[in-house]
Amino acid sequence: MVQEVCLRAYNYKIKSVTSSHFWPKKGMEAILAPPFRVMSGRPRRMRRKDPLEPKKVQTKPGSLSRRGRQMACTKCGSQGLNKRGCKNPPRVPESEGTRASGGREQGGVTGPSGEAHSIMI
Repeated sequence: MVQEVCLRAYNYKIKSVTSSHFWPKKGMEAILAPPFRVMSGRPRRMRRKDPLEPKKVQTKPGSLSRRGRQMACTKCGSQGLNKRGCKNPPRVPESEGTRASGGREQGGVTGPSGEAHSIMI
């Protein structure tokens, strides 16, 4: 029963429609689109820019954009990744250098494990 109904529904062939260039001309005016109305609500913050419009490179005079800069890992120093995604071993510091505080060290103090510690005064 259901199959017969489906076959009867799709029994007729639908002819394809030619393009509008081949339609007969009636000599009446063309139908125009309705006039543009401003919709209610909060207006847009910025205008929609054209895709061909040049991009704004500098935001303020004297400041540069971050475009083109490459990240460097603080752990190993390699380019293109950060400390969180780094799987390389940490680099060994070259030299500790002198202390900037200029304090003196006082020796002879031991910690709970018996190791000697130095204290800055």
